[in-house]
Amino acid sequence: MKTTWQVMLALAVAAGFTAFAKTNSSDTVTLKGTVLDATGRPVEGASVEVSTPPAATRRFSDPDLKVIERAVTGSNGVFEVALPRNNAFVTARKTGFAPAWLQFWNLQADTERRLVLMPPACLAGVVVDETDKPLAGAEVFVHVGFSDTPQAEGQSGYGYLSGKLARELFNARTGPDGRFRIENFPTNASASLLAQASGKTLREPALPTSWGPDSMPWQAGQQNIRLVVEPAGSVEGTLVVEGGTAPLPIAQLFLQPDAPGVFNFGAREPVTSGADGVFRIPDVPPGSHRLHALFDTNAVPEGVAETFPDWVAEPVPVSVESGQTTRDVRVKAIRGGVLLVNVLSKTDRKPRAQAGVSAYRESHQVATASDSNGVAL
Repeated sequence: MKTTWQVMLALAVAAGFTAFAKTNSSDTVTLKGTVLDATGRPVEGASVEVSTPPAATRRFSDPDLKVIERAVTGSNGVFEVALPRNNAFVTARKTGFAPAWLQFWNLQADTERRLVLMPPACLAGVVVDETDKPLAGAEVFVHVGFSDTPQAEGQSGYGYLSGKLARELFNARTGPDGRFRIENFPTNASASLLAQASGKTLREPALPTSWGPDSMPWQAGQQNIRLVVEPAGSVEGTLVVEGGTAPLPIAQLFLQPDAPGVFNFGAREPVTSGADGVFRIPDVPPGSHRLHALFDTNAVPEGVAETFPDWVAEPVPVSVESGQTTRDVRVKAIRGGVLLVNVLSKTDRKPRAQAGVSAYRESHQVATASDSNGVAL
């Protein structure tokens, strides 16, 4: 099958990062950080954790997100940890303060950052069903959060939070009156919330096509939040392989809203297909979606450029109705090809390690980073 692909190279350090002159060629870089309070004083005894998803997915919504390193700040608030070059979450916590967080992508060099522990605030309100009756026992949680933390020399640093960590840090259950209260949310942050209950899903408003502190619907301290849920749909289907194969590959399947520029940021954890290829996705919001499949076999060993089994699947359009099950959805797994990209520095034409490279066509995208020889597969 002949297709037209575009390749995008992301070679720059993310905006706002302060890099040392020395470039690290290993799989990690060093973060030298300082934890401060809202008045700018160092915080001693703050716990700092580095979390990262598995290399096969590199998604912060992955349920296997793990803490890989811990540190505790000294009397000057300073800590030092190693960060994976590809992506990592860094969180700082201490009793009496709200958590602080930073996210890092495709770091090219050692870096310095500040984390500011702010006073705790709340996000509170009520969850009602489609008949406007309070809903008890619903889980409410942050699925996207942004914090605004001043950095050195008057620069602003936005901390992005999503996926498993956001849900674990900020969640609550509704009481008999349908009311909820998420505690310990930082006063310098804003968020988008999700509400989930068995058979129910949030009646989601039109999602913004860009995400940032100013586009989040809820601000720290708001106590008049109103979330409406309605009967959820579900999706049932089968993963198949053209021509047949045994055993079938195992895929993680997740739904993406079918709208240009809209991302769900891992709001719901993916489901895994069974050994027979069968899968079921419950509690799906009504509307048009695209069903995506990710395969754990797609991690490529460094230096391997050919003859490895790499499964891919085209996104499948799926329409879901409130309270109904969309059945007999078929996801076709096929053997993908390998695109080899040599990444060179513009100035000296030398191989560039750990450059983010993505190949995309319509709604399908794959991404990786170049190895120590500047080769991305």
